[in-house]
Amino acid sequence: MKKNKVILIILLIAFVSVNSYILLTKKTVVNFYSHPDKLGFLNEAINEFESKHKNIDINMIELPDNTNEKYEIISSTLALKDGSIDVIDADVTWPSIFVNAGWVENIDTLLPEEERKDYLDSAISSATIDGNLYGIPYRIDSGMLYYRSDLLEKYGFKVPKTWNELIRISNYIIEKENNDKLYGYAGSWFKYEGLTCNYLEFLWSDGGTFIKDDHSLGSKKSAIKALTTMNDMIYKDKIAPPNVYDLKSGDLRKLFINGQLIFMRDWPTGWKYTNKDESLVKGKVKVSPLPYYDNYGKSHGTYGGWLYMISKYSTHKKESMEFIKFLTSYEQEKKNALLYNYLPSVKSLYEDEDILVKMPFINRMNGYFNEAKPRPRVYNYDIISYIIQDEVSNALKGTKDPKTSIDDMFLRINDLNEK
Repeated sequence: MKKNKVILIILLIAFVSVNSYILLTKKTVVNFYSHPDKLGFLNEAINEFESKHKNIDINMIELPDNTNEKYEIISSTLALKDGSIDVIDADVTWPSIFVNAGWVENIDTLLPEEERKDYLDSAISSATIDGNLYGIPYRIDSGMLYYRSDLLEKYGFKVPKTWNELIRISNYIIEKENNDKLYGYAGSWFKYEGLTCNYLEFLWSDGGTFIKDDHSLGSKKSAIKALTTMNDMIYKDKIAPPNVYDLKSGDLRKLFINGQLIFMRDWPTGWKYTNKDESLVKGKVKVSPLPYYDNYGKSHGTYGGWLYMISKYSTHKKESMEFIKFLTSYEQEKKNALLYNYLPSVKSLYEDEDILVKMPFINRMNGYFNEAKPRPRVYNYDIISYIIQDEVSNALKGTKDPKTSIDDMFLRINDLNEK
């Protein structure tokens, strides 16, 4: 009996010891809702992070490529408030929506002011709502002008600084080239988020503001002027393809690399497509800031990109922040930029020799990228963007004139804000 007691005690001690060991060595699992890892960058980064943080496991949930589908999955998961999501790979237009819903963590105390100086001002600004920081961007975007440097040099033109110059140069070159398949200018004007970005860039290049800080609408005069210019490019100046309102980014780039466009508005990721072996314009393309209106003298690309945020309901906020800081470090952003041609959010990477070889324009364009403007930071941005797309598309397709489209746009947004 005594022997059995001793055995029982030994087994009990062993049981407690084993379970204590399990508890002590149990890893924290951070659920990371991410982009699809097409080229393996994230898997490699996660393996490296886990090797340096033995107590943390990253559970990566790859979401669909489509931004709208990503948003539906993430917002639905956050709405459960159950802590099943820790780190969020978020589009730059989502913070206002998520903050208003109370779904994401304020990271002011997790990322001190001193550490924020490593990032572009525009990047930090994009993640700041009402003076509080809610995320760290890991890649940025900005609309910019691609142009056929060979054609401009052939006819003795400098890069156009204004929209009027771009229209005049386009018409001249099209006439001289005598090519009915050559067009002057196009952007991704299909009725989707890209159209909102394109339209706002025209408006900002006149000094216009779409939504003010108090959330009221800006100048209708600039709004009409911007849409009239876009409309005229199709019907009056005839420098845009007749079906430009059907073009998404992929369709647009195909036209450009096939030699059918003199100027193109695109994101920096388009650069790699112009330099592929199958590109008919390889070695003949350069980039610059977008044009502006004569009276304003400055242009702003639409700030785009993606950032990492932490769920308000995460029970692993400290570990999540460690992971985010790792992914947005100099080394990791450099790998990401070289692999995907993404613009980094870390300032010092704009002088990195390897990146300058891959994207020779980014150092020269650094100031322009740093002054990119964010889309309206309002909680109902998704609905407002749809209204912009709808009314701009109506004008581009000729179903309404630009003034009527803007009148209706302002009326619909004002009605929405009054509800």
